[in-house]
Amino acid sequence: MKKLHYFMFSYAAANGTFARVTMGWPDKYVNEGRIREARNAVLGGADACPIAVSYLGEMTREEAVS
Repeated sequence: MKKLHYFMFSYAAANGTFARVTMGWPDKYVNEGRIREARNAVLGGADACPIAVSYLGEMTREEAVS
């Protein structure tokens, strides 16, 4: 099983909702493109404001979703 570096992204939307998404990449870097990718995956729009990004560690996909 391939291990990736997983991050939890938390967002607030203009309509008052909150959402989180967990995403993994082969490296430990978070840049604007990845923040935007996570925002689009979770809320699908540009009105989402990032609240926090947490590093969860290096793990397999199965470990990340459990």
